Parts: sequence; structure tokens; C-alpha cells
Amino acid sequence: MVMMSAQRSDPLNSHSEERHFTESATPTSLFSKIFRKKLRRPILRLGLFGRAFLIITAFMILSLSVWGMVVVTALEKHRANQLAERAASALNIAQKSIQYAAKEHRSVLIIQLATPGDTQVFPREADDKYIPLGESPFESLLKERITQIIHTPNIILASEISHESGLWLGFTVEDESYWLLIKYRQDLFPNLINEGLSWLFITLAIALFGAALSVRMLSNPLRQLAHASKQLARGETPSILPTDSGPTEIVELFSAFNQMARDLRAADSDREVMLAGISHDLR
Repeated sequence: MVMMSAQRSDPLNSHSEERHFTESATPTSLFSKIFRKKLRRPILRLGLFGRAFLIITAFMILSLSVWGMVVVTALEKHRANQLAERAASALNIAQKSIQYAAKEHRSVLIIQLATPGDTQVFPREADDKYIPLGESPFESLLKERITQIIHTPNIILASEISHESGLWLGFTVEDESYWLLIKYRQDLFPNLINEGLSWLFITLAIALFGAALSVRMLSNPLRQLAHASKQLARGETPSILPTDSGPTEIVELFSAFNQMARDLRAADSDREVMLAGISHDLR
């Protein structure tokens, strides 16, 4: 009976062992083992210098980015105000010139006003195809400012007509329609952005250099303290840490460590004297 039960139990044991081996050899279990081994690997730890430098760098980049966005917004608003005031002045001059000119001489006046330059006036036809002023931040500021300072009714704002880019203003004088073109350098603002980014990177580099120096001034004393602590732990006499210069907190820390080292040396000396006296009495 015992032999039969043993024989019966052996297949069961072999079957359970085979099932256990099969389960342990599945891809999921292998992946979990590999993943756990990777988790056991030591994580890269940064020292005080690296952590402080990264934190200072992150805050500097964040603050300079916010500052750059504020500067860009201010430049856009200033440029939009200038262009809107220029357009209002040119529109007023064009309207007055056409209005006070005799009708038989207006065609000659329009030809003169259409001569190439920064400001031109053209007759407006009903079938003229134009691209309305867009919704970019600069164009939105420009439209808002023009609406505030120009009160001409039924004015049309466009950014391109017949492949000619610029600020186009459609207006009417005595039932006659005209286009006023204000040309401006559209590549000026990207140049300002490039210059601003250049100065931004220069400022960031200088600030990071100063941050590295300041963090280094803090990490060096701590490195000296760590070296002296290791000497003390090995039973050696640590070198005296300087207390004549440096930040107040570091000077106080070094003074406390030097006092602790002196107290430990005094305690060791007293213990040696006591042990020598006890051994003498025992003899």
C-alpha cells in the first residue's frame, strides 16, 4: 500500500513540478524577473552641487521665459500702436486731400497718390479680392488699436490685395471707394525676436555661471566636512577645519565639529589613562 501510494504521489509531484516550471518559464514571469532586476540597480544620485545647479537652472529658465513672453507682448503692442497711429494719420490726409480736390482733378491726384512709396492710394473696385486682416496676436492688437483711433464708418481692413502685402484700409469719400496701402517691414519683428533670444541666452549663461560659482562655494566646505568626518570615523585625528572665513552657518558648523573632535580626543585620552590605572591596580 505504501509503495502504491508513493507511486501515485510521484506522478502528482512530477506533474506539479512540471506545471510550476512551465508557469515560471512563461514570458510574463521572465519579464517580471528582468524588471525587478532592473529596479534593483542603483539609481543615479546627484550631489548637492548637481541638485542645486539643476534647481537654480530650472527656475532661471522659467523666470527668463516669462520675462521673454512679457517683452515680446510689449513689443507687439508697441509696434501695433505705432502702425495704427501711422495708418490713422495717412488715412486722414488721404481723405482730406480727396475731399477738397475738385472732382475733375481727382484722377490726377489719385495717380500721384499711387506712386510707389510707403503710403499709396488706389481706386477700389467692387470685385477686388482681398485677404482680411488675420487673427494673429499682432494683427489682433492692430485691429483693436485701429478701431479705437479711427472712427471712419464702413472701413475695411485687409492684409493682402493682388499679392501685395501690407496694411490695406478701404474707405469711401463722397460715394467713391479707395484703398489706402500702408507698407511696413514685416520681417522687423522676427529680427527683434532673434536679437532678444540672443541676449536672453547670454543673460542665462552669465546667470548660470554665477549660480555654479555660488553652489561651488557652498559644496566645497561640505566636502571638507565630509572628509574630516571620515577621518574621525576611522579613528584618525581629523584636520582642523578653517573658521576664519566663509558664511556664518559654515563657520558655526566647522567650530562645532572642531569642538566635537577635541572632546572626543579628550575622552579617548581619559579612557586610556583610566584603563592604564585599572591595569596597574590589577597587577
